[in-house]
Amino acid sequence: MIGCASTPDKDSSDPNFIGDYDVIELELVMLNKVDQGTAKFTPKEVGFSFFPQTNIMHLYVKYDMNTVSLYLDEAARGEFKKALESYVEEFKKGELTRAKSQKKAYFGSAKVYMEWGLLAPNYLAQPKLRFEYLFNKENKPYFIAANATSPEIDSKGKDKKNGNGSPAVKLAVSPVQATRLIKLLEQDYLVGLVREKDAASNDFDLPPEEAPSSDTAEYDTEAF
Repeated sequence: MIGCASTPDKDSSDPNFIGDYDVIELELVMLNKVDQGTAKFTPKEVGFSFFPQTNIMHLYVKYDMNTVSLYLDEAARGEFKKALESYVEEFKKGELTRAKSQKKAYFGSAKVYMEWGLLAPNYLAQPKLRFEYLFNKENKPYFIAANATSPEIDSKGKDKKNGNGSPAVKLAVSPVQATRLIKLLEQDYLVGLVREKDAASNDFDLPPEEAPSSDTAEYDTEAF
């Protein structure tokens, strides 16, 4: 799995090391899958999690026959977040026209890793995730995160001879859903979750009403 790593030392100099914790499950967000070549939407629940040891976000979804995982590093999350913010801003201003919706990667793009397979992810690729928008049948402009089919690669990033092509994923995001994703993609938010775990590990004192009286309890910390 791309997001996993062997446990580094807590004083690791790796800039991607945020904390020595297992995966943090974030949210399940209802989005929509867009059928290829159509504007038909199918509701899809997309899961989000975060790997503090490697600073990688994991998106996972059941897409057609495949279980699909997308892995976003901090740079990719930044591009995704910036694209969503631009979409929301242009939506508010009424600037999302049909003419501009024809442009691929209108809001930019990001390189991501993808794993996929029928029962579990078994294949690996590194597609470009495009950020654009389209109008649905109700004439509402939805943000789109999509990738073209990409060649399967090996663990060294080389194309596999006679490898499989990755699924072409196309997910639609509404303005209100975009605001939720913007929060999830925010680096300060993710780091904050890890720091909350740090703080929780040092919890000691009981609430004042339950704490031992200073008149009756003294503890010699040196004894420990």
